Amino acid sequence: GRAKENQVCLAGDDFSHVSRTHLKVEYRAGRVWITDMSSSKGTQINVSGGGGSALTTLIADKAYGIAEGCNVNLGGCVDLTF
Repeated sequence: GRAKENQVCLAGDDFSHVSRTHLKVEYRAGRVWITDMSSSKGTQINVSGGGGSALTTLIADKAYGIAEGCNVNLGGCVDLTF
């Protein structure tokens, strides 16, 4: 998110759609887990399966285990690949 106290801070006008505490990222049990922290513009992941892919909007405050190479979009303006 944009808050200075975050471990990863996105600063600047390009990140205006990212909430101050947008996304929580954790590594546990050998896997990366992400949680949308009730952000105002939401978080989406690109889920692959069945020969295609689709964007899925995360439910706020629910942890999702993601696979290597997963694309995550924050607020429609920032794309991250894990």
